Amino acid sequence: MMSLLTIFREIRFALATGCVLLSHIALANDNDLNIEVTANIVENTCEISVENNGQIHLNTVSRFYFDNNTLPTDVLGGNQFSIRVDNCTGGDDAVAEKLHFSFSPQSGQLSPASNQVFANEAKKENGGASGVGIVIFSQQYNSNVLDENGHSDVVYDVKGKTSDEYTLAYPFYARYQKTGEIVAGAVQANILVGVIYD
Repeated sequence: MMSLLTIFREIRFALATGCVLLSHIALANDNDLNIEVTANIVENTCEISVENNGQIHLNTVSRFYFDNNTLPTDVLGGNQFSIRVDNCTGGDDAVAEKLHFSFSPQSGQLSPASNQVFANEAKKENGGASGVGIVIFSQQYNSNVLDENGHSDVVYDVKGKTSDEYTLAYPFYARYQKTGEIVAGAVQANILVGVIYD
């Protein structure tokens, strides 16, 4: 099953304090990050959903936050969210040995700075930021969900488990990633998430 994650944020520089403030573009509180989920059904998949109706809360960070996240593989934490896996094709008789989570940009384009960063899709002429993208990490493996070539296959071994034991919430986290000189503005990434089993 494929789901679409839409991540919206805006970065503004506070001139008086030199801080970077992150404020939401969509209608929600000031610390929200929206993820909108749509789905298509294909064989040997599971139904997936994102907790809190796809709301991920990002903290306000100072300008110095970006000085320390120079690599998209840097484990600096971020804001946790879970992808829930349910109703794998075949019901209770479905035999799974591995669950494969994949993440890809809906546009097909990653950041020009790194194949491990989801590009900011907000257009500069419409107030989009530059020099920043989004990275997503598997909490279990504490690693970027994209490899150095931009491919994604986060594998969970579920061999010998019943569907009740592997249909649960799998934790991930998202954070901003510096990709160049940061210019204040909106940040948006549309990310497709898929879960299949074998």
